Amino acid sequence: MGLSTRALALWVIIHRRSVVISTIIACGALTYLGRHLYWTGRLFDDLPKGQETRRTTERIDETMGGIVPLQIVIQSTKAQAWTDPARIAKLDRLLNEFRHTIGVGSAYGIPDFLRSSGVRESFPPAGIKGCGG
Repeated sequence: MGLSTRALALWVIIHRRSVVISTIIACGALTYLGRHLYWTGRLFDDLPKGQETRRTTERIDETMGGIVPLQIVIQSTKAQAWTDPARIAKLDRLLNEFRHTIGVGSAYGIPDFLRSSGVRESFPPAGIKGCGG
């Protein structure tokens, strides 16, 4: 009843196309099903204090600094407020200040998106200092 390693290897070689296709389909299905998963180390905060997993995540937080994500969303009452080059330049200056703050790993915003997307004709705006670019 037990399948030997040699027999399994031979079966995989004989049915290699089916194995490859099945593996690709399984990976695709699992990728599709898991596309909305969000995991952080804080997932284990509700575990009992003595649980090994919780002790490990707490040790990482204490000794390695841990990670505390912070997202800041700036909204405006004006329609299409972020099409104004002066506002984008001001945001870019603010992001540069954040990047130089001790403890900040990264800071991204619309100015970075515009630079990386290749929209260089209109950004950085001419005549605005401290806009990056």
